[in-house]
Amino acid sequence: MDILPLGHGAAICRALPGQRLTARTENGRLTELLIEGEARPASSGHITARENPANGQPAGKAAAASVADALAAVAAAEAAFPAWAATPPTERRRLLNRTADIMDAKSGYAEESFGPVKPIIRVRDEDEAVRVANDTEYGLSAAVFSQDVRRAMRVAERIESGIVHINGPTVNDEPQMPFGGVKGSGFGRFGGGAGIAEFTSLRWVTIEDPAQHYPF
Repeated sequence: MDILPLGHGAAICRALPGQRLTARTENGRLTELLIEGEARPASSGHITARENPANGQPAGKAAAASVADALAAVAAAEAAFPAWAATPPTERRRLLNRTADIMDAKSGYAEESFGPVKPIIRVRDEDEAVRVANDTEYGLSAAVFSQDVRRAMRVAERIESGIVHINGPTVNDEPQMPFGGVKGSGFGRFGGGAGIAEFTSLRWVTIEDPAQHYPF
């Protein structure tokens, strides 16, 4: 392949969330702190707002998965299990190539799986590759692979992401570089001079010279 933009790398915000919290059932204080003193069923649709303790302003909202979401996840797992069980252990590494048969194409393409899944989208040309890479609400990091670095640079300029790595992985961080995304992956940058600029204001200060001569 002459050129390969990793559009899904651009599409997905690389995050490492704690998806489950394990606690003893008698730890009522922990439950109180997490859900504001009242346990609510998943079917309630309740959305809990989180506040910044420094200023009391809303910092974001979190919603538990609905019953329908949970049932859909169980159904997807049950559909995948027969394929996994019927596959010899030495061949299970090839199961990744067959996930398209048991997964909803849109969810596998546009949502984070947090698992060993990599959708492969076939495209006709460079323009379509860029279009597919940008067909997402996210834009944190992307990668472009090509033997022609100049061509890769041209493609990188068209990718809608805050970071583009050429011939390298999407996961990379250096303290002196401006790290951040665009679109649904947030705004602003941290790291290096850009990080300082995000938290400072530019000001023009002058000191008048008493001996300065004015020709008027």
